[in-house]
Amino acid sequence: MKKGDKSGQFYLIAAMIIATIIIGFALLNNSSSNNLPTDLEELVEELNIEGEKVLDYDLVHSTNYFIDNFSRDYSIYAGEDKDIYFIIGEENSFQAYKYDGTEKTDLSENLIVDENILFQLNGISYEFKKEKGNNFYFLLTKTNEDENYVISG
Repeated sequence: MKKGDKSGQFYLIAAMIIATIIIGFALLNNSSSNNLPTDLEELVEELNIEGEKVLDYDLVHSTNYFIDNFSRDYSIYAGEDKDIYFIIGEENSFQAYKYDGTEKTDLSENLIVDENILFQLNGISYEFKKEKGNNFYFLLTKTNEDENYVISG
């Protein structure tokens, strides 16, 4: 090998680039396999659809009776391993609550209503867009082994 021959350096750099790409794909594959559990995705979809329908029904009948019963029943249906935090209201009158079985816990002190709605849970703020008219939002949480899932809707 002659002095100044750079072919050895080229192969070394090429090997490092290839190793970096392989490691990158391995990390990408690991992070993308941490998807949400299927049961959570289905619950969120159902809750979005049904919650809006019940809220519309309450709006027509000028009562919160049905949305309150719906949120209680849906919390029981979701299962003990999941918690659902509901945020409902209109204009500047909002409430936040959750059900433990049939026991309703008021969490309105965790709400900040301004241009948007902020709900604080375990030191983390979740932001929701405040719309004109009735608003229906929720946080669905589940602890699975060492992983915590939080989905908003």
